[in-house]
Amino acid sequence: MNMRNLWPSIELPDPGALIRDLERMIDAVSRQDVTGSWRGVFPPVNVSRDEERYYVRAVVPGIEPSKLQVNVERSKVTISGERSLEGESRDGRSHHRQERTEGSFSRTITLDTVFDSDAVEATYRDGILTIALPLSSAAKARQVPVKTA
Repeated sequence: MNMRNLWPSIELPDPGALIRDLERMIDAVSRQDVTGSWRGVFPPVNVSRDEERYYVRAVVPGIEPSKLQVNVERSKVTISGERSLEGESRDGRSHHRQERTEGSFSRTITLDTVFDSDAVEATYRDGILTIALPLSSAAKARQVPVKTA
């Protein structure tokens, strides 16, 4: 039933736009720390896809690969680790501005398909973590031959 037929003078919002707005609000709240200051989402990622797999590329400069963890569960990829600012003295100085943070981090990306978790590969080079997520055989497109009956 189309609700516009019942109330033609009422303009209903697009449900997809409402969901996107809600996701933006949740993301904005998750970037605010307990002191009320805002921090960027870390690590920043790019997600791309070809016919065989998804690629998640995360920018994690200065983090040792041994301090990074990648977990894949169904359609979720979680990147977590520890970032420390070595070489920065803490001898009683107060910071006037501190944009580089340290400590534990975790970022989960949910994609629209299930992956073959046994074949996932993660590589680290020049501060970029690249995760290759092969599509499960059920998620791959295939051509179905048409038979005559």
